[in-house]
Amino acid sequence: RYDAGLPFRLAKLIRRGGYHLVQGHLFTGNLWGRSAALIAGVPCLATEQSVDFWKGRVRRVADRVLGRVGDRVVCASEAVAAFYRDEVRVPAERIAVIPNAYDPAPRSPAPEEWRKLIGPADAAPVIGFVGRLVDAKDPATLLDALNRATLAVPHSLALLVGDGPERPGMARWIAERAAGERIHLLGASD
Repeated sequence: RYDAGLPFRLAKLIRRGGYHLVQGHLFTGNLWGRSAALIAGVPCLATEQSVDFWKGRVRRVADRVLGRVGDRVVCASEAVAAFYRDEVRVPAERIAVIPNAYDPAPRSPAPEEWRKLIGPADAAPVIGFVGRLVDAKDPATLLDALNRATLAVPHSLALLVGDGPERPGMARWIAERAAGERIHLLGASD
């Protein structure tokens, strides 16, 4: 719900609390946080995690305007930075990239049930996806691409690790297309 008074109330809290910086995260937090920081006269960092093609014109205009007056838009990858620079048109000098953390330490072998699906390491090409199964990740495009890829490359498999509200619909999509032998929803995993 839109509340035009919220940035002013937040700015009052920022001033009263003596805060020196506001950090917003994703669209809603960035919208209200950047607006309140601007009113309160404190620096603001906006954090963007993904390429948000789903954002309509109004949200992109809001991002563009606030990206020009905010101090920095911190992006989780070079691809996200390119999207905000080229598509949303946030000035490049206001964009910084801080990649998501990655632990390169070796992991334990895949669980036994995964190995049963994959077979011997040299048996078939495997396409993997790890992430949240949410609308913003555009699961329809992902499934279409995986279906095409597994049909084009004989004996290939697609393994999707993750969970979310789109999982039941994705399972139906796979079942309706008889792709169940090629595309596997494995659920959440540690």
